[in-house]
Amino acid sequence: MRNTRFQNKVATRGSSFPIVIIITTLIWYVSILLTGDYKAVYSPFIENILEMVWPKGNVWVEGGIGLLFSVLTAYTILELHNTFSLIRIRSTMVGVVFLWCMGCCSFLHVMQPGIFLQLCFVALLFSLFASYQQIEPVKQICFAFFFCGLGSLFSPKFIYLVPLLLLGMIQFQSFTIRTFFAGAIGLVIPYSFWAVFLLYSQNFDLMTNQLTEWTSFSPIDYSLLSIDQIAAFCLLTLITIFSAGHFMANSFQDKIRIRSYFSFLFIADLAVGTSIILQPSMFNELFSVYLVINSITGAHLFALTNSKVTNLFFIVCIVLSILIAIVPIWMPFINF
Repeated sequence: MRNTRFQNKVATRGSSFPIVIIITTLIWYVSILLTGDYKAVYSPFIENILEMVWPKGNVWVEGGIGLLFSVLTAYTILELHNTFSLIRIRSTMVGVVFLWCMGCCSFLHVMQPGIFLQLCFVALLFSLFASYQQIEPVKQICFAFFFCGLGSLFSPKFIYLVPLLLLGMIQFQSFTIRTFFAGAIGLVIPYSFWAVFLLYSQNFDLMTNQLTEWTSFSPIDYSLLSIDQIAAFCLLTLITIFSAGHFMANSFQDKIRIRSYFSFLFIADLAVGTSIILQPSMFNELFSVYLVINSITGAHLFALTNSKVTNLFFIVCIVLSILIAIVPIWMPFINF
């Protein structure tokens, strides 16, 4: 009997990805047009560079750059899936889930550090996964830590992923003395280039601010978060719980390598999710990474299940995400 459930149609049809790109583009620019409060938020690293080369203020261009980075990240996640066969069937679901969530989360549409962190994090996963049971994974580990260091230039606390990377090295059996020092070198390389740039621009305060950011933490204040941010976090957390339950119940069908990858992803999910709860002031940056992880684990759930319950859950998630997208768009009219 041919499977005709909506969930499986989306998961298996190749047209799902280009369709969701079009939908995301429309939602992206509609939210910028109607909310009327688009404001780019740059990291000090980018801000200093853009002062010399970028005429800021064009919201359409800045929004377009953010969208372009999101599409690029989606393609990179798809390549991650194709390279390591994260899902047992041929599917573009990882890219579909990621772009759909990005489109519905209007608070991520501004030009902000999170869009760079997403790309760095996917590249980090790419390198780390490639080190799995390699005899000499020095190059892969060096690149993984390089992208961690590069991401920390956009958001300093991204460097706190280092313990998670070390845990991944142990889990993937790639931790040795050589790879440890290769990781240390990779982590320092972005800062070496940045130091040259600071020497050229004579702006050493940025380095001081970077070091200060590593040790400064804001008090827990959930009043900083909007309704759509809280709702988006709760929805992704709900999907994570269902994904984890499905994975634990059916992981025997996956290869040991895939089990190791997803075990690491769920640990990273827990770590980033806990960080969001403890540091709501960094919500956008942390949630951007949280979304990348959940696009992979959520796609695994939706692509490999085939029941009335999961199909209903998939539709409910779509409806809730549409509501999350609509709330900030209609808020100005409600206030008026």
